[in-house]
Parts: sequence; C-alpha cells; structure tokens
Amino acid sequence: FRSKATVSVLNCSSALSMTDKLTPDELAAYRQLRAGVDNWKHLNKKQTAWCDEACLLRYLRARKYDAMAAKNMLAETLEWRFIDAKPQKIKHQDVTKIASCMSNYFHMHTADGHPVCYMRFARDPPGFTNEEKLQYMMFNLEEACRILDSDHFKQTFPNGNEKMSYIIDLSEFSLSAPGADTGLAKAWVNVLSKHYPERLHEAHLVNYPGIFSTFWSLVSVFVDPVTARKVNWAPPPPSGADAKAHFRAYFESKGFPPGLLEEAFGGDIKELDKPNFIQAATYSPYPMK
Repeated sequence: FRSKATVSVLNCSSALSMTDKLTPDELAAYRQLRAGVDNWKHLNKKQTAWCDEACLLRYLRARKYDAMAAKNMLAETLEWRFIDAKPQKIKHQDVTKIASCMSNYFHMHTADGHPVCYMRFARDPPGFTNEEKLQYMMFNLEEACRILDSDHFKQTFPNGNEKMSYIIDLSEFSLSAPGADTGLAKAWVNVLSKHYPERLHEAHLVNYPGIFSTFWSLVSVFVDPVTARKVNWAPPPPSGADAKAHFRAYFESKGFPPGLLEEAFGGDIKELDKPNFIQAATYSPYPMK
C-alpha cells in the first residue's frame, strides 16, 4: 500500500456524507447522538474530531439506530481508545520484531476497495505473549483505517468504503498449537466488535481442518451474530482438483480479482516478504483499479 498522496488524520472519516441518505427515523437518531456527544464537555479536541459524522453513523448502524445504545458503545470506545489501550499510538517500531514473522499483514484490496488482511496460523509468532500479539493485530487495524481514511483512497472509491476483508489461512491448525488460544481469539473478537464497529466486510477461512470447528464453537459464542454472518468458510478443493484453480474461482466470486490476490490463494501476485509499514505522512493505498 504505497503511492504519493497526503494521508488524512486517522479518525473515523468516510468518503461521503451519508446523512442525506438516512430515513427520517435514522436521521433523528443521528441528531440525537450528535447532540449527546456534543454535550460531552470532557472530550478534548482530538477526541471530538474523532467523533465525526461517519464515526457516529457506524456506531448507530452497529446498534440498529438506537441512539442511546450507540452513545454507550461510543463512550466505551473513547475510554478504551484514548485512556486504556491507545491503539493509535502503537508505532511500527513497537511491532517490528513480531511483524517480521509475517503472520498477519494487509496487502492490496478487493475489487470494491476493501483492504485485505492475510492471516496465517502456521506463522503464529513464537515467544510472544498474547498481549503482544493483540497489540500487533490492533496496529494492523489502525493501518487499515489509515488506508480507508486516506485522501487517495476516497478519491479512488468516491462512493465510500469503510470496511476491510480478511483471508485467514488455517493450515497446520491444531488444538495443541500455541496459536490455538481461545483467550486471544476472544480478546480479538472483543476489540473488533466493540471498538471497530462496521469496519469488517468479510472474513474468509481457508485450509481449515475438521478440528477447527471445535475451536470455533468455543469462540463463536462471543461473536456478535451480525459479525458471525460475515465469516465465510471457503469449501476445500475436491479430491484431485487443482487447489489454485479452485481458490481462484472461489475468491473471484467473492470480489477478489486475481491481479490483486496472492498466489497461495489462486491469485497472480506474490506475498509480501517483509512488513510494509507506513513510514511518513505521504501515504495511500497501493495502485488502485
């Protein structure tokens, strides 16, 4: 994800103002939430700027336009984001070592402009705590938000796009492996669902063994039903079939052009061989369609 463009400040911005597309009831809920947030006198300038129109609309959609529920959810995120976890302050220097394992990273995007994160279970970084692994996943989430909020991205996809996609390769998964940690999985689901609402487009599980269903049954009870419906189980290749051709067809049907998809999943591009960090304020997505 590199080209020459000016990055917008990391916040919850969207490509377009969407209040004119709301129904009367939805607009009333937005105005109620907007007024409630504007009355929070304890917010500083950065926090107030973060609570922009697109941000409030995401929280409203996540709570089915229940303004009070959205306000409570937003309040929890503000405390988590600016007082507790502070994910926006994680720098690439903080995660350089764990990132070198290439267990998860963003690379390219779908046809509709959803940045794609590749996660590989077989590369679960050894010697790191769950806290360090979660920190790295949060860093990558923030990277994706920078992509989605960059000026170049908004110009390329003017119809608006705020969500990311995941391809999760579960090759070598086993319940005894260090990476098969339900605590970490639950923590990750909690962060994504509570503090990044309406940021997930889809997640695609591939190369999963049968035993993974047992692990998923333990984790899925903590997954919001809306989020759970976004998890896709890619069918395995039929016996004797060409695996690359099989996954190429599957991902093409899901909006992943081969020219933007890594070879391991039927695409034409090579995987990244080293972390691709944002180095400066001149940042935007990789060449677009």
